[in-house]
Amino acid sequence: MRARIAGLVSPSVTEQDEESLTMVEIPMTSPPASVASCELSGHIACLSAESVINLFQFKIKDGAGRSKVHYADFDRLYALEMPGFSPTSISFLSNYIACMNGQQIQVILP
Repeated sequence: MRARIAGLVSPSVTEQDEESLTMVEIPMTSPPASVASCELSGHIACLSAESVINLFQFKIKDGAGRSKVHYADFDRLYALEMPGFSPTSISFLSNYIACMNGQQIQVILP
């Protein structure tokens, strides 16, 4: 298994040639409280303990050099702060993000 950081580190040419699993670490500024992915787009939404939603866009990128190998990666789109609302879970489908706590649901359109 190979590990790398999303959006910051691309696989090396030798790693691209090997058939193995790749673990992609999503860079967060604080620990995630909840994580959700969109089944249609592959994008990932991460809810942090400070009520910040980090949205990462799924992309297929070209490999380094002349190898023409493609790899999956995630680029940070934005971080959305939610003052006055403390969600405990997050859901993500069809590019709609829903944040919930025991009393409220907020739907976000990215």
